[in-house]
Amino acid sequence: MPAVPQTNTSTPAVVLQSGNYSITTVRDPTGAQFYLSRSPAEDRSLLPKPVLVLPKPVTLSPWKITRNSDGTYTIENGGAPVVNIKGQLFAQLRAQPGVETRWRITSVHWQGRDQFIIESVDRATGWSLKTTDAASVFSFVQPEIKPLASTRSIPPQYQPSARFVIQRI
Repeated sequence: MPAVPQTNTSTPAVVLQSGNYSITTVRDPTGAQFYLSRSPAEDRSLLPKPVLVLPKPVTLSPWKITRNSDGTYTIENGGAPVVNIKGQLFAQLRAQPGVETRWRITSVHWQGRDQFIIESVDRATGWSLKTTDAASVFSFVQPEIKPLASTRSIPPQYQPSARFVIQRI
């Protein structure tokens, strides 16, 4: 019988506390890592602003992550909560009735230090990056909000395009 690889999941899962964080991509096969942030150059309208995958030298806005009493999180970038609008990630500058501003942030520490998946409250969809066929991340595009693919194992294994490094700053 072949040996079954063992994954150490005895390490307690990380629960993020309210504070300021950076959110970056997991390193892609080329070794590149990108920031997620609103663009440093935006129009002055109050329309929703896209959240983008940006190269590291770009100046970015820190993320304000607030843990809610129900275990969900409100995630803000540049002072505005981020929301799903038609399957893409935006910062909502003006409050809109009926727009969900809460997210679930779940540690996937068995796949790497400070790595998390970010899902909708009902866990039906989550943040995902557009990648090439070789799994390299596209920059200057918005993360998609779509169902996250994972293995049917315990613990589940998520693709690098669905995992994010979240570090307190």
